[in-house]
Amino acid sequence: MKILIDVNNQLATINMVHDILHKRPERYTVDENIKELINSQLHLSPAEIFGQIELNNPNITQKQIHYWWTQMMKKYYERNHDQLISAHTLLIENNYNVIFMDLNSEIKYIAFTTPLFKQLINKNEILVDATCK
Repeated sequence: MKILIDVNNQLATINMVHDILHKRPERYTVDENIKELINSQLHLSPAEIFGQIELNNPNITQKQIHYWWTQMMKKYYERNHDQLISAHTLLIENNYNVIFMDLNSEIKYIAFTTPLFKQLINKNEILVDATCK
């Protein structure tokens, strides 16, 4: 850092050069043991998994955990690269009732009911609390 002060003109000039390289761990350099730990805990959030793994692996980042958690979760839920086709396939596999669907027009959509719908269909009144904060 270099600071020049010109008292006569009441001017300060600061020149700063940052030349220290920061090495960031690549997401693909995660150890296979860590991948196995992530895979065995997919029921947890990436933040919870990170909290457990970082204790013994101080160089691991949350982004690495999140990346591998996402990759592993895709194996369970992704059926197609097109998210709507994938969602439709998953809904059919799990016997959900698809009530409206258009995957071919400019505006694509899927509407479906869940088991909760069957519980609520005969109710006369449903209260929803939409309190914010």
